Amino acid sequence: MFPHGSVWEVFPSHDYLLLGTREPLRTDYAALDASLSATKALQEYADGAAGLIAYLVADAARAREAAGPGPIITDDRCFIEYTAPRSMGRDTRPQVLEWMDGLRRGTSVPSLYTGIPDRIVDEIGRRRETRRLLAEAVRIHKDDPERALATLEGVPSPLPNDPRTVRFLDFLTEDMLFKAQRRDPKGAIEVLRRVPRISSNFVPAQLLMGQIYVRAGRGEEARRCYVAAREVEPKSFDAVSGLARALQIDQNYGESAKVWKEAIELQPGLSTPHVQLAICLMRLDRIEEAKASCRKALEVDPNDRRAADLLKDLGKP
Repeated sequence: MFPHGSVWEVFPSHDYLLLGTREPLRTDYAALDASLSATKALQEYADGAAGLIAYLVADAARAREAAGPGPIITDDRCFIEYTAPRSMGRDTRPQVLEWMDGLRRGTSVPSLYTGIPDRIVDEIGRRRETRRLLAEAVRIHKDDPERALATLEGVPSPLPNDPRTVRFLDFLTEDMLFKAQRRDPKGAIEVLRRVPRISSNFVPAQLLMGQIYVRAGRGEEARRCYVAAREVEPKSFDAVSGLARALQIDQNYGESAKVWKEAIELQPGLSTPHVQLAICLMRLDRIEEAKASCRKALEVDPNDRRAADLLKDLGKP
């Protein structure tokens, strides 16, 4: 028997760890934090002790209280061995997550650790609340994926960047990207803006929003989307060229020209960036540079009619 211990959640509704001890176990927070820092252990799941403790669901006393009396599991009375086969075909995860939610709410972190500074207690509380909201999103995502995403908008600390969480967000947002393309612009924006930054679909969502704003002539909103995408993927041609277009919409031709030059470096084999650069240079009254950009576009693609017509309008040679 292990009367003391704790319950930990690796990912909502999937893996849980039960740690049992014969004697009360109170861990020194500073020692735990130093050990994690020195060994680099669990880096993909937690940034230090505060991040690790966020995975705590409950201590043994709280779990025992919530579970109530039940059969004692022994070698010849292995009750839980047969519960899984009997539950095949039944999705019990919503009930499990609801029960775990109550368990998590009723647990005080300092009861298991010593020496936690007050500011860290508050930080751990915010992170545990974020994990609780993540669990809520997991619980409802099949029935209402949009509400699941909306739930994650309210997290008080950044979502954990562990592999399971990222996979879940990718799965959740993949469907949202597909649906967004079938909606009116306002409805699409409402869905796309909820895609979390750590999701692999964050950049595609920002690019799609940027396109919608560009088509609507809303340069500033488009610019913000492309800047966000570029921060995550600096070498994304779509993000860079989209930003250049957004700047053009707002008639910021000087900055747009600089960004079009970056786009050309990323995709030197395309004529379109050269043409767009030429347009910006023309607006800036830098006619000779605009002509040179048109000629470069025609070197890349001799059939580019936009480059040929613009060069003609600028006055050859």
